Amino acid sequence: LDLDYKEAGFILTGSPLGFLITSFVSGLLLPKLGYRPLYISSSVLITLGYFAFINSSTPFHLWVSTFIAGLGMGALQLLSNSTLIRAYPKHKARLLSYGAIVFSFGITAAPPWSNLLFTQGYHWQGIFAGIIFLALLLTFITSLPTPRQLTAKKKTIQLSKGLFKSQNVLIF
Repeated sequence: LDLDYKEAGFILTGSPLGFLITSFVSGLLLPKLGYRPLYISSSVLITLGYFAFINSSTPFHLWVSTFIAGLGMGALQLLSNSTLIRAYPKHKARLLSYGAIVFSFGITAAPPWSNLLFTQGYHWQGIFAGIIFLALLLTFITSLPTPRQLTAKKKTIQLSKGLFKSQNVLIF
């Protein structure tokens, strides 16, 4: 694509617009649908947006793909913040600050990193395919049980007598 600054600026407005809209909408949907359906839908939207971006051939299609990815990112941001607050209510301020630092680092480091890859001869479609691969790899790694979860499963015993028949009890 041969883009000028006007078209590139138009394309870049898609993601923040989608982010803004879905942050509001997913906040309304969260109490009704719960976390799991929204996490799945946000992941699907991000994946669809990236695949659409890779296969886009016009500035409008690029805008639509960034808008779709922005929809998923807005929901994911809201859900991750809400999950942190529910899981760690005593440490929510610190954890939200850490999240903001990581987000700020990523958004600051992405343009120079992309520029480095472009100047080394990588094509933008290959870069986005690599991002999708890394996202899938990170999703797989984070879905694995932690050592603490594995040891907790080993300490679980089955009580077969009395009131607790057929219920698992965790021994600390």
